[in-house]
Amino acid sequence: MQTAGFRHVIATLWPVSDTRAPQATDRVYEVLTSGDSPATAAHEALVLLRTARPDAPVLWAPYVHVGP
Repeated sequence: MQTAGFRHVIATLWPVSDTRAPQATDRVYEVLTSGDSPATAAHEALVLLRTARPDAPVLWAPYVHVGP
């Protein structure tokens, strides 16, 4: 995606839960529309998922942000 010209990429490293992905996406967009950076948005989404299930990193660990 960065090769195509996108400065920030929020992605996953492996397939993710169909239940958790919409929660992460909603949180990313909430934070982005408040004016924060994509890196902050990705972090906030990860915190949301990790807080809900700290015992299950497979649900929150695959999310990454790549960019400046």
